[in-house]
Amino acid sequence: MKRLLMALLALMLMMSGACAEVFYNVALPEDWTERTVMTIVMMDTDRTDAMLLMAGGEAMLVDGSTKKYVPVLEETLDRYGITELKYLFSTHSDEDHIQGLKYLMMLEKYDVGMFTSPVKETYVDQGGYHQPTVETIQRLGIPYHIVEDREILTLGDATIEVLRCMEGWGHNARSACCRVTFGDCAILLTGDIDNRTMYHFAEKYPAEVLQAQVVKAPHHGLATMPEEFMQAVSPAVVMVNNKEKDAPKIKNNMKKYEGVITLFSGEGQILLETDGTDWYIFHQYEEE
Repeated sequence: MKRLLMALLALMLMMSGACAEVFYNVALPEDWTERTVMTIVMMDTDRTDAMLLMAGGEAMLVDGSTKKYVPVLEETLDRYGITELKYLFSTHSDEDHIQGLKYLMMLEKYDVGMFTSPVKETYVDQGGYHQPTVETIQRLGIPYHIVEDREILTLGDATIEVLRCMEGWGHNARSACCRVTFGDCAILLTGDIDNRTMYHFAEKYPAEVLQAQVVKAPHHGLATMPEEFMQAVSPAVVMVNNKEKDAPKIKNNMKKYEGVITLFSGEGQILLETDGTDWYIFHQYEEE
């Protein structure tokens, strides 16, 4: 019953200090197909990361889950008619973020413009996932690009600003983050950064660099988000790459923030669309 009520709920949230409005499970305007939009799909890959971004006829993946979920990636790309990916963006080289990118490339079904990562090609991770991916990249002749802090990438009319922690706190803390903006709308994709990095970001960057109406909870909701970080981001929606029952920390953490919607992609994919003025967000629950 709770899930049904949530699926039927229609909310309009006005962001304090921002122009964009967020509509949750509200029908798109009748003229939506006539507008220039950015579409984001947060795939249901359980407790792993895989997001598809599309704008201006260009597409990219931010992380690619594991080998197990490559069929989900493939089905999603095919559903949107995607044959080219401008970027494969790896936030860091853990299995649940990078392995699926390797096996997706091995299909040799999609043209990849560039593989982007915060780590060097020579990096050897403890799990042994980075080097096999690099070997695949080299075999296929895909350019490898190391993203730097505050570097700007573009995807159609969308702008992607890379945020990086350069402290020696481990690979999760050093995940590359993406603040994606389209008009007045912004979403912050946080990889697996931990609390140290969130405090660090809140001190390091002006609030406008972090502010976003939508934020992906770091590390599958296994870490809480400090108040300083939440104040800087000021989100209306928090998305979690996990099932609700497996992320009690973030669920309890969000109880402090009245009016903020928390969505779990492990319960079904999350679809986001924006025309640069408003966000329309749909949680597509799986059938039980």
